[in-house]
Amino acid sequence: MYQPRQLRLLAGEISAMQRDGTMHRDLEIAEWMEQSHPYGEYRAGSGTFTVVTAAGDLTVGPDDWIIRCKDQFLPCPRPVLAALTDDAPAPSRCSECCDPSPPEQLHNMPTGSWLCSDCLLEHQLQLEATEHQVNWTETGPTNSRLEDQP
Repeated sequence: MYQPRQLRLLAGEISAMQRDGTMHRDLEIAEWMEQSHPYGEYRAGSGTFTVVTAAGDLTVGPDDWIIRCKDQFLPCPRPVLAALTDDAPAPSRCSECCDPSPPEQLHNMPTGSWLCSDCLLEHQLQLEATEHQVNWTETGPTNSRLEDQP
């Protein structure tokens, strides 16, 4: 049976640019890829960005990074790049609403997304609403808190 293997990453530097879901940033990334030698191939349009590789077309998420490693361009999700590097900068946009925010005002969630203060508050309110649901029975409303249930 196959088992997971422990691997050691080689020390080295890569070039990388992060998408932020805007057309302006996609154009900057496209220009970077076109000016590289050898140049990178991509497809972009209507909010999507795809890196063309020998293995096939790879879609880049709205806050993913595009890395250049050994003259090849590849998409890399932000949590993966952050796990592999010590100096990956915090994102500059909220993962939920895509509004620009200073990195110090973004809050890291366990899911790997970064939320602005407004989206974080909305998320917390949704969690509270789920915990304090009111059920209507024939005798009237009852509070069905999660910790009260058997």
